[in-house]
Amino acid sequence: MPRKKQKKTKTKSKKRPEAKKQEVKKEESGRKRPPKQLDINYEKEDVGSQFIDFWQKTDPNAVFRVDDAAAKKLGVESGFHSGLPTLDKILAVKAKTRVHITPLCRMIEVFGPEMSGKTTYAKFICSKIISMGGIAIFVDWEHKYDPNYLYLIAKMNFGLEEEYVKSRLLYIDPENVEWFNIWIVKMINTIIHSKFEATKALKELENKPGKKPSNFDDLKKRYLEAINMPFVVVNDSVAAMYTEAEINGEEENQVHIALLAREFSKKLKLMRRRLKFAETLIMFINQERDLINTSGYSRGTMMTTTGGKALKYYCDARVRSTKIGDLKRTRNDIQLRYGSEHQFRVVKNQLGVPPFRTTILRLLYDRGFYAFHNLLEACVEEGIIKREGSYFHIKAGTLDLKLMESALDEEQVKIEQQMPGFEKELSRIYLNYIERKQ
Repeated sequence: MPRKKQKKTKTKSKKRPEAKKQEVKKEESGRKRPPKQLDINYEKEDVGSQFIDFWQKTDPNAVFRVDDAAAKKLGVESGFHSGLPTLDKILAVKAKTRVHITPLCRMIEVFGPEMSGKTTYAKFICSKIISMGGIAIFVDWEHKYDPNYLYLIAKMNFGLEEEYVKSRLLYIDPENVEWFNIWIVKMINTIIHSKFEATKALKELENKPGKKPSNFDDLKKRYLEAINMPFVVVNDSVAAMYTEAEINGEEENQVHIALLAREFSKKLKLMRRRLKFAETLIMFINQERDLINTSGYSRGTMMTTTGGKALKYYCDARVRSTKIGDLKRTRNDIQLRYGSEHQFRVVKNQLGVPPFRTTILRLLYDRGFYAFHNLLEACVEEGIIKREGSYFHIKAGTLDLKLMESALDEEQVKIEQQMPGFEKELSRIYLNYIERKQ
């Protein structure tokens, strides 16, 4: 029997109650609604500036002219003289003054083979930051941190006492990469918030009506110290970083492919965004690995670094360090090694200096990188002093010295005893000459 067709009954759809209109809260940033239409005045000659003015009105806090005061963060504006002027010369340059510096608010990767001076350079930068009143954070992924060597570098190159270095140095034994990425973002946010609060408090103190407090100068000095305090974070090293999955893996031989690279790709963009508001330098120490050649012939360099490609893209500069020779001296017919020479080559540079420039630094085993020798080399390049064979000839005013390069560390001790502060005075002369030159 054929089934009877059932009549379709129309069900009346219930009308939904209209959504209540929510009041739009004004944002704290004070952003206004953008204009809907651009009316170009063709009687004016510069039509292009009318477009720029129109787009700038859409969001003045995010869109601005390059020559505007709001664009002061463009380029390298914050940094410091590391004490190694020839390395500063190939690393970064200030946007306005054109003076060569080691930058802040940036990320730098230092890589190379073993015994090439990577960790020693990082400890040298930590010592310099501490000498400026800043804080150094050393993240020990390799678990072989030697504090005594850092104390030695700080004392021999910057004259810092061990107790002061300890009060300004933070050591971190990380759990895993995921934990560290969360921690460092919180750390950067804390620095930004503290600098903002110090700036706000300083303005209130200076604009406070009535009589100024008796400790006005001390408060102002502390606020300025908090605003300008530099920070450095050293990761030693990327090759030794480990993820949570690698630690908690059930199988011993379980392969975790590209976990570190993916973690970098997700988190470095967050660090990069916040880093420009904090006076912080993040250094990544990395190792080299051989590339597997499957093509049968070599194409360029067959070396790469660990951590994936995201680290290469997000770092503002990449520096390759290599050991090129030993420093030897003969004592009692015995040849002794007392240091080594290292070449630093910047293979990527987005800090205002052309890439692929090199410099050679001396590393002494009893003091780290030899800042005084590097200062003399920089003075020779600028023509402040002269090199005569194996001697540095310093002639300025009544001063007339000849220093033997092979025994410079010994002669420096004698000079400092006769003329205390000689190295600082020479450094001041060099920096003044560079500023006048620019």
